[in-house]
Amino acid sequence: MSLSPGTRLGSYEITGPLGEGGMGVVYRATDSKLKREVAIKVLPEAFAADAERLARFEREAQLLAQLQHPNIASIYGLEESGGVRALVLELVEGEDLSERLKRGALPLEEALAIARQIAEALEEAHEKGIVHRDLKPGNVKLTPDGKVKVLDFGLAKAMDAPPGSASAVDLARSPTLMNSPTMTAAHGTQLGVILGTAAYMSPEQARGGTVDKRADIWAFGVVLHEMLTGRQLFAADTVSDTLAGVLKSEIDLAKLPPATPPALQLLLRRCLERNPKSRLRDVGEARLALATIEAGDAGEARVAPAIPARGRRREVVAWGLLAAALVALVATLGFARATEESPRVVRSSLLPPEKASFDHESGAMALSPDGRRIAFVARTDDGKRMLWVRSLDALSAQPLAGTENATFPFWSPDSRFLGFFSVGKLRKIDANGGPSQVLCPAASGRGGAWTRDGTILFTPTATDPIFRVPAAGGTAAAVTTLDTTGGETSHRFPEILPDGDRFLFLVEAVEKPDDPASGFALWAGSLASKERTRLLATNSSARYSKTGHLLFLRDRTLVAQVFDATSMKIEGEAVPVAEGLARTIRWETMFSLSDTGLLAFQSRSGGDVSHLVLLGRDGRELGKVGKPADYRDLALSHDGRRVAVAVPDATTQKSDIWLLDRERGTSTRLTFDPEEDNSPVWSPDDRYVYFFSRRQGGGDVFRKLSSGIGADELVFADAEMTLLRSLTGDGTRAALMTRAVSTKTVWDIQLLNLADKKATLLLQTPFSEGNPLLTRDGKWMAYQANDSGKFEVYVQRLDGEGGKWQISSDGGTRARWSRGEKELVFQTPDNKLLAVDVELGPTFSASVPRPFLDLGIRQNAGYQYDVSGDGSLVLVNRAIVQEAAPVTLVQNWTEALGR
Repeated sequence: MSLSPGTRLGSYEITGPLGEGGMGVVYRATDSKLKREVAIKVLPEAFAADAERLARFEREAQLLAQLQHPNIASIYGLEESGGVRALVLELVEGEDLSERLKRGALPLEEALAIARQIAEALEEAHEKGIVHRDLKPGNVKLTPDGKVKVLDFGLAKAMDAPPGSASAVDLARSPTLMNSPTMTAAHGTQLGVILGTAAYMSPEQARGGTVDKRADIWAFGVVLHEMLTGRQLFAADTVSDTLAGVLKSEIDLAKLPPATPPALQLLLRRCLERNPKSRLRDVGEARLALATIEAGDAGEARVAPAIPARGRRREVVAWGLLAAALVALVATLGFARATEESPRVVRSSLLPPEKASFDHESGAMALSPDGRRIAFVARTDDGKRMLWVRSLDALSAQPLAGTENATFPFWSPDSRFLGFFSVGKLRKIDANGGPSQVLCPAASGRGGAWTRDGTILFTPTATDPIFRVPAAGGTAAAVTTLDTTGGETSHRFPEILPDGDRFLFLVEAVEKPDDPASGFALWAGSLASKERTRLLATNSSARYSKTGHLLFLRDRTLVAQVFDATSMKIEGEAVPVAEGLARTIRWETMFSLSDTGLLAFQSRSGGDVSHLVLLGRDGRELGKVGKPADYRDLALSHDGRRVAVAVPDATTQKSDIWLLDRERGTSTRLTFDPEEDNSPVWSPDDRYVYFFSRRQGGGDVFRKLSSGIGADELVFADAEMTLLRSLTGDGTRAALMTRAVSTKTVWDIQLLNLADKKATLLLQTPFSEGNPLLTRDGKWMAYQANDSGKFEVYVQRLDGEGGKWQISSDGGTRARWSRGEKELVFQTPDNKLLAVDVELGPTFSASVPRPFLDLGIRQNAGYQYDVSGDGSLVLVNRAIVQEAAPVTLVQNWTEALGR
C-alpha cells in the first residue's frame, strides 16, 4: 500500500517517502502530538495479515524499543490505522554508509571513528540480549554532526516467521533471494531462509544455523574491511556466488591499505573467523582495541606493511608478528586490560559552538554519567541562550529546541535525560531532542540532582532549602530545613552520594564573628531522615567522585580531598587538581565529573570586564563612562552626572562602591570596608549614596555622603538581609526588600521611616516580592513578584487600595520609572528592555508593553541598567566579549594526585 502526503496514521501525518526495502516502505512523517519528525516503516500487507507473525513481531518490537543509546536509532512505537500497520522510528538525517562507500575507501581515522561507534551500538544491544542480525552499510547512518546511528536493530528477528508456520519459505523457492544480493522480509531465517544482505551474513546465517551476537561481530568485520578498502569483501554477481564466497573464499588482508596497523589487521582476522567458536566473542573488546588504535597507542605498527599474499609459511610468520603486536596492545589497554603502568593523564579542549559562547552565569557544564556526552548552556550571537549537547565522539554540539533561557543543567542517572530550569519551572528533556516537560514550579532554581529511584533534588529559589519531586513531575516537598537562627539563607546545588539516600549540598549562611562554624559550608543530608552533617567550610558547589574524593573550589583552585561516603569523614589534605577555575555569582564552580572518571572544567578567561555605555532613547551610543572594569550593579544620579557602581576586589571578589564622574572622567572609591558593599541607590538630592553591606555579619543598609567626607552611617539593621531600593522625593521614606527567611516567605517589601528608623510591612505573601520603586509623592509603588510562577512587574497604590496591576506579560524584573513617572521600563528574561506608558492619578492605566531597547547587557545580579528621570538617557553595563576559555576535559585525572 502506498501512502500519499497528507495521509494520517493516528497522530502521524505522512509528508513524503524516504525509501523502500524488503522490510517495508519508509515514509517521513510529523508527530502532531510531540511536534517532531519521525520515520514511519509500513509493514508489508502479507506480513500484517499473518496474525501469528504480527503478534510475535509486536512482542519483539516492545523489547527493541527499550534500546536507548546515542548510536542506536530508537523505536518509538507501533501504530495501526485503517488496516495499515507501521513502526514509528527515530528519523535520522544524513547519508548512509553505503552511499559514502560509493565514493571509495574511507581514510583510516574516519573508518576507525565510525567503526568504534558501530561497536558501541552493538555492545549496548548485546548487553541487553539483542542481536542486530542485519548489520550492513545501508543500516548505518552518518549524521551531519559526525555521529553514527545504527538502524533496524533486531527487526530481522522481529519479522521472522515462526518455525513451521505457513509463512516459513524454503530458500530454494525464493525468487527474490535467487536474483538479488538483498533478501526480502517475506522470508524467515528457519531452514535456510535467510534475512539480511548476503554479502554481510555470517557463515552460520548462510547455512541457516543458530544465530547469536557472533553473527553481528562477523558483519562488523566485513563492514570495517569495506570501509578500509572501498570494496565489498564477498562481492559476486548472484546470491549463490555471494553466499559461496561467505562460506569458502579466502579472506585476503593483503588488499588492506599498507598503513593499516597490525593490531587492526588482527582485529579483522578475529572478527572474520568462520568458526563462531574461534571468532572474537565480545564486540566490547573490539571497541577497546579501536579506541587504543585511535589514540595512537598500538605501537609502531601503524605503518607496518600488509601481509604478503604468497606462501602459507610467510603468512604464518606474519600472523605471528601480528599476534605479538596484539599482545603489546593487550599489555597497554587491549582486550585483557592487564596493565602494569599507570594510565596517562590526557587533556583535551572543547570549544563553544560556532557563533556562540559559553554562558557562565547559567551554570556549569554537565558530563553525562556514562561519560559519552556533555551538556552546557551557550548564548548565540543573536542573544539566544539554550542548552546544547555534544557527543564526545562527534565534531560539533547540537542545540536542544525548547530549552531557551535554561540554567543549571543536570543528567539523569541513565544519561538519557537532562533536567534544567527555565522560565520559572523545573523541566526535563530527552538529551536527543524532543519536547521538554514541566515538572514543577521553580522561580529561580539553584541546581538539581537525579537519584536512581526517580527522585529529583533541587532548590526552587535563591532563598529555599533543598526540595524533592518525582522525575515524572508532581508536587515538590522540602527535604532540608533552613537554620535561620544560625544565619542560613539558602541550601543549593545538591549532589547524590553512592548509597542513593545521602546527598551533598552547599549552605549559604551569614558568617558570625563569634561562631567559627557559621558561614558558607558544605553539608551532607539524607532523604530518609532530617539528619545532616557539616563537612567543611567552602563557598563552592562540590562533586563526589567514585574514586572516593570530594572536589570543590578553594581560592580559585579546584582541589580533591579523600572522603569516606559511608562514615561521612574527610581525610588527609586537599590536593590541587586545576587552577584558576571560573565560578558563577551563585556559588557554582565550573566543573563536572562523569561516573567513568572524566573531569571537565572551565577556567576564568582573564576576569570579567564590562563597559558602562551611555545610550540615547534611540539606542545610539553617546559615549562610555569610566574605563573598562568588573562593574556590577549600578545607579545613575538624578542629575545624570555621576554613576554609583559596585566593583569587586580582584583578590577577595568582595565589592565596594565607586563613583564615576561623567564630565570629569574620574573614578573615586566611596567605601573601603573589607566586607561586601553593593546595590547603590542615590538620595533624591544626590547628596548621599545608600548601599547594602555585610560588614555587621548580616545584610544591612548604610549610607555615605557622595562627597566622600565622613564615615559610613548605619541606616537600618535587621536580623534579615535587607536592601534599600528606592526613596520618596522628600527623602523621608524608603522601600526595602527583606529576605524573610524566618517567615519562609522568601523576599518581602517594607516601608522604612528614615526619621525613626522603623519599618512597616507592605507586602508579604508565600511568594517573593522585590525591587520596590516608590514614586516621588510616595503614593504608588512598582515591584516584581513571582506568584504566577515567574517574575512579573506590578504596580499598586502604597495604601493598598484598588488592588494591583500587572505590567509585564511574559516575565519582567528590575523596573525603573522614567519620563517624570509617566513611563515604566523593565527588563525581560532575555535581557531586553520594554516600556509602558502609565497614568498615575485617581485611577491607574497602562499601555501594552512596547520594545524600548535590546541591550545585550551583562548577566549579573542587581541592576545592570538605569534610565534618567526624563527618559532621554539609558546607562547600560555591557560585557566586553572576550574569547571564552574552552572547556578542558581530563581523562585519568586522579593520576595527577600522586596517589
